[in-house]
Amino acid sequence: MEENTINKETTEREQLYLNELKCLQADFVNFRNRVQKERSQIQEQAQNSIIIKFLDIKDNFERAELDEGMKIVYNQILRIFKDLNIEETEECPEVIAIEKEPKVLQKGYKRNNIILRPAKVILGGKNE
Repeated sequence: MEENTINKETTEREQLYLNELKCLQADFVNFRNRVQKERSQIQEQAQNSIIIKFLDIKDNFERAELDEGMKIVYNQILRIFKDLNIEETEECPEVIAIEKEPKVLQKGYKRNNIILRPAKVILGGKNE
């Protein structure tokens, strides 16, 4: 009988250790997944921060009269923007004023459904 009790206690202890190991393993998997998600978010934020700095450059290319060489550079910028899933958007515009005629002062851009820069617009409809 005494041997039966020892075997039962050993089995219960082994089960307890196995359960603790499973919990630790699950905690580690959750930790690893959280770190990977945070790393991806940090990379995305860093990329967006850099992209925002290039938006003014793109705007300047669009305002300038470009020779053939500059058109090549501008087209490279457009390809990079397309590859990075950057697109123009009219979502969430920043209204600067209301005048007779509407006008876009600065284009808005988004990437992966995140607004990088809202459009700056003048709304039309003011009767003078």
